[in-house]
Amino acid sequence: MKKFLTLCMGFALTATILLTGCTPTVNGGSDSGSKDTEPPTPPEVIRNIYLTEGETYNLTKQLEYEEKPLATCILQAGESTFSVTEGEYDCTDFSYTKGVIIAKTINQGMDTETLMATSTLALAYGDQTETVNISVVNYEEYGNTLSAPDVGRLYGKRVVFFGDSITDQNAEWWKTNTWWAVDKNGKYQYENGRPKTITGITKNYVNMLDEICDFALCTNPAIAGALCSYYNAAYANKSISIPTQIKNNLNAVKKADYVFVMGGTNDSYEINKSDSVLKMGVKTDLAGEDAFSDAVYNKPVSTFYGYYNYILKTLRETNPNATLICLSNIPCQSTYGYTGGLSNGHNNQGIQGVNEAVKTCAETYKARYVDIYSAIPISNKGQYTRAWFTNDELHPNETAYQLITDKILSGK
Repeated sequence: MKKFLTLCMGFALTATILLTGCTPTVNGGSDSGSKDTEPPTPPEVIRNIYLTEGETYNLTKQLEYEEKPLATCILQAGESTFSVTEGEYDCTDFSYTKGVIIAKTINQGMDTETLMATSTLALAYGDQTETVNISVVNYEEYGNTLSAPDVGRLYGKRVVFFGDSITDQNAEWWKTNTWWAVDKNGKYQYENGRPKTITGITKNYVNMLDEICDFALCTNPAIAGALCSYYNAAYANKSISIPTQIKNNLNAVKKADYVFVMGGTNDSYEINKSDSVLKMGVKTDLAGEDAFSDAVYNKPVSTFYGYYNYILKTLRETNPNATLICLSNIPCQSTYGYTGGLSNGHNNQGIQGVNEAVKTCAETYKARYVDIYSAIPISNKGQYTRAWFTNDELHPNETAYQLITDKILSGK
């Protein structure tokens, strides 16, 4: 049965009122005959935090990232009122110690319909208030589908990233690709009367996440050119597929709290080629070990669905307790890959098709799907412009990486 702790604070209470236990007056203290207009009721703010048994969440770091005034952050839980950064609290479903929430084992009183036990407390900072619902969920039912990868959840965790050049921190293109300097709103920065040009990338979304979340361990074997499938021998000789990345880093996966996978852009190119032997397939496809053995000799025996399902199946079997995050692929510049109006295989329609497959596979293995395709703004003419890409029209520039990082940490 879902249970709610008693709230001793209304939405209009400030931190000062919480500490003194005062009760607010109606209409600013005016008598019943006053003609003063009652101030509008502030919108209800609800923060939902879903945790599996034993999982931790750093509420202090999340609020700090949101630039909330920590000095005034007060929590009300039952009869207890305490500072977010210093207080301690313990209840049936979770414990709270100096900013960190630790989920307990699901008790017998959990709601059998929602398969979760929820406790509610109140948060106030400055003159703002919100309701915080902390739910301990049944892992077998929900998997990681509710595990939004925000700062509170990722802070101080052991994380592994698998992917292609978008994730690779050592790709050659980092050093040479140029891009126009823009801010997050797409406004160009000027130098000597001309748009400022920058050569090279200094960090991608993995670096940015690590800087913000201070990972206890960050492993990133992603390699430029990698595919989720693995069938082009010449290509594979200079790149390592994502399944191979996983096999070479099983120990890191076993120790991980979180595993991110971002792949499919290179596969979409292979699928779209007129002479391609790789097909999209259907959601029930599953590749086996023989698929990757034969694939080296251009004899694929599976589909993109099959290979991506194989990736998630391998990760689940290697570490059943790790949270799996499947990132979509980002768009390319609208003109990329086109010559005389014809595409050589790369286009956003193909990337979107692969993203649908990634999302479907994530649902099958109860992994969290994060749509970072939508992190890149599209122009009012329906095109992806060079504002967000390097000169090769495919890779994101550093400002776009910031947008991608923001989207991942938004929890949406």
